[in-house]
Amino acid sequence: MKNRLFLIVFLSTFNFVFSQESLFKEDVIALKDCGQMVTNNDCFKKKMLSFIANNIDKKIKKKLIKKSKSDTIEVYSKLFFDKSGNIILTKSNLKTSSDYTPKKFIDILENFPQIIPRFDIIGNPGESYSNETFAFKIEEKKLIPIDNYEPQIKEFIRIDSNPIYPNCSDLISINESTNCLNKIFKKEISRKFNINLVYQLALSSGVKTIAVHFRINKLGKIDNLIARSTRIELEDEVLRIMKSIPKAEQPAMKNGEPIDTYFLIPINLRVE
Repeated sequence: MKNRLFLIVFLSTFNFVFSQESLFKEDVIALKDCGQMVTNNDCFKKKMLSFIANNIDKKIKKKLIKKSKSDTIEVYSKLFFDKSGNIILTKSNLKTSSDYTPKKFIDILENFPQIIPRFDIIGNPGESYSNETFAFKIEEKKLIPIDNYEPQIKEFIRIDSNPIYPNCSDLISINESTNCLNKIFKKEISRKFNINLVYQLALSSGVKTIAVHFRINKLGKIDNLIARSTRIELEDEVLRIMKSIPKAEQPAMKNGEPIDTYFLIPINLRVE
């Protein structure tokens, strides 16, 4: 059996601290039947998963199962809601990890129920945004919803060397080169992050996490970028920075051959 591992680069604690008055009471999204005491998005995610499961056309389910290369199909959602809590289909998106994603897949959300709008501290409603990953297990040619699914990082064969960036070329061990990569990404994100964005968004107090998944391909270029956060503006800012990072001097190597490598960086912004 091939020796496999998960190569995950965790950016060491990366905090921005801000002091400001919170304009919005909550960053959570809730449906009207979630109750009044909602403190997180768990209810919304469960209702959303159930809605997708019940509204995927049988023909689409059959094709998704047939074309999937895994026993698990992920569904990626980017959903926008107007000030009344109604979904904005023209801005929203819905895709799958399967090789087959119907062009009109988003149409299943046409009848998605109204959410509870966000209100600021003086009672004005605002638009809401949700970015979630859902998953279905393929069992006996059926799609079975997976509750509380955590997206998985791609695994790959153990590498001989990490991608090489300037100032990391003299490092021999995997641990040393990984730490060097950490420092490079941390420095780039810290230096280029637009601090004013946090004030513009009027984020509520607490820690906001932006998780960015990416690949350094066989040519040493960063691609396959995916960001996850509660606000699309934060995602776009991190993606902007990652796209500006130059390619590695040398990609990761295995048996003398260049290979793709996958990374995950969680970035924590603390707002006070």
